[in-house]
Amino acid sequence: MVAVGDNGAIFTSTNGIYWKRQINASQWLRGVAFGAGLFVAVGENGKIIQSANGTNWISRASGTTEHLNRVTFAGGRFTAVAENGVCVSSSNGGTNWTGEIIGSTNDLFNATSFLTSRAVIGDNEVRSQEQGGPWINELARTNGPTPWTYYANIKLPDFVLIAGRTGLSEEGHTGTNGAPLVWLPGDISVRNWLWDVTCPTNLYVAVGDHATVMTSGNGADWKLEVVPDAVTNSIFLGVGGTPDLLIAVGEKGSLIVSPNVVSNYTATNLVGTELVVTNLTDSAFGVLWYAQKPPTTNDLEGVGASSSLSSSPAPTEPS
Repeated sequence: MVAVGDNGAIFTSTNGIYWKRQINASQWLRGVAFGAGLFVAVGENGKIIQSANGTNWISRASGTTEHLNRVTFAGGRFTAVAENGVCVSSSNGGTNWTGEIIGSTNDLFNATSFLTSRAVIGDNEVRSQEQGGPWINELARTNGPTPWTYYANIKLPDFVLIAGRTGLSEEGHTGTNGAPLVWLPGDISVRNWLWDVTCPTNLYVAVGDHATVMTSGNGADWKLEVVPDAVTNSIFLGVGGTPDLLIAVGEKGSLIVSPNVVSNYTATNLVGTELVVTNLTDSAFGVLWYAQKPPTTNDLEGVGASSSLSSSPAPTEPS
C-alpha cells in the first residue's frame, strides 16, 4: 500500500499497520492509484510520479501546471483530474499523458472508471463518458443530478455513487446499450451545524451554517429549504417569530423573513424515474424566505417576538 500527502510525503506498508517513510516528492501530493502493476501519484503544479514498488519513483510529464487532485485506474487507463476543469489520462501505465477535452471549467475533485466508462465530479461539475463515447454534462440534463459541489464518487455494482457538501449523495444508474445515466436522489440529510430552533406554530424551523434553513412538521422528518441568493454565504445564528411571521438572523446582520401567507407554488416529486409536477395553493410559511437589508454589520444571534410583531413585512427578495 502507498499513502501520499503534504510536503510530498510518501509512505508504504505491507499490512496497513506499519508504515515506512520514502523519499519526499518535490511537490505536495493529493492522490495515488495502482494499476497495470504500477503506482501513480499526482499532486500540485501538475506533478505526476510513477513507481513499480512504492520506493523508487520517476517523474512523468503531465502536460499541465494545474493542481491534480485525484487519479483513478480501470480498463487499462489512468485518469487524473485537476483544478479549472483539467483532465488527463494515460493508457500505458502512467508513462505518457494526454489532455482530454471534457467540457468542464470548474475544479474537478475526483474520478471513477469502470471498464470503458468514466465519471468525473467537482465544483458544480458531473461529467460522464459511456463506452468511450462523447463526454456528457450530467448537470445539464433534465433528469440529471442536483447541481452541487461533489467531492467523491465510486462505481458500485449497479450504479455510480457521487457525494458532496452537506452529505448530499446521488445515484447514477447505468443505462443499457450506452443509454445515459438515470439519476436518483440518495441520502437527503444535511450535516451542517445548527444553532437555533423555534416552533411558533405547528412548524419547527432550525437554522445554522452555510445558510441552512430546515423545516419539520413533526420534529423528526426535516426538509432543507432554499434561501435568497443574497444570503447564501451567511451563517444563521438565531430564529424566532410568531404564527404570522418567521425571522432568521446571523452574521454581519443578515436577516430573512417568511410571512404566513397563502401562495401558489409547484411541488416536484420523483415517482420511479419520472418527475411529477403538481400545482398547489397553500401557505409558504417557512418555505419562501425574503432577504431584508441588514440593520447592522454586527452578528445577530437571537430573535424574540411578541404578539405585536407585524405580520405584513415588505419582502425585498424572494427565495
